[in-house]
Amino acid sequence: MLLSQIRFHFFYHTLNSLQALIILRPQEAYKMAGDFARYLRFTLDAATAAGGMGSFKEEMRAVRAYADINQAQLGDRLTMVYRVADVDFPLPVLTIQPVVENAILHGIKPKVGGGTVTVSLQEQETHWQVTVEDDGVGFDPMEVDETRSIGLGNVRRRLCRFQGCSMRIESAPGKGTRVVLSYLKDIFEILPAVDSKRG
Repeated sequence: MLLSQIRFHFFYHTLNSLQALIILRPQEAYKMAGDFARYLRFTLDAATAAGGMGSFKEEMRAVRAYADINQAQLGDRLTMVYRVADVDFPLPVLTIQPVVENAILHGIKPKVGGGTVTVSLQEQETHWQVTVEDDGVGFDPMEVDETRSIGLGNVRRRLCRFQGCSMRIESAPGKGTRVVLSYLKDIFEILPAVDSKRG
């Protein structure tokens, strides 16, 4: 199920971009190949993650890899802002990257002139809170289309497996979208440590 979430058009567009960059801008092609390999490795590892758990740092590596590939393709139409401290903690795997993917694909790409996606982390007394916000086209959460709801629906289902984890969506047409992911600290403190140092 996780592997099926790799969007085939993203796969093909990335390979086509690599083909062009290898000749025109080989240094950019080298970076994109590394980002693509990192993104694929994370997605493949997620399919076999023990207990459905992953590492915040590993998830953010996948987020940055996916975003960098899109920035290479969209140029100035996509700006990424990260307000994330150098911390790590276990979390349900594939719960941040799909939200960022959704923001780029459905929020920024359809907007004339593009826009900005901001990823921020706040530490609260009992929770870690990750916010993904974009100034894209927005949507009515009550009338979400099937394409958009698949990704966010899968994230919500993964979070529901863990007590104290949740997702809140705020959006309106023309007003952008804000998704708040909340992870209860106490639940994860009893889990085995997650190795976040793999290359």
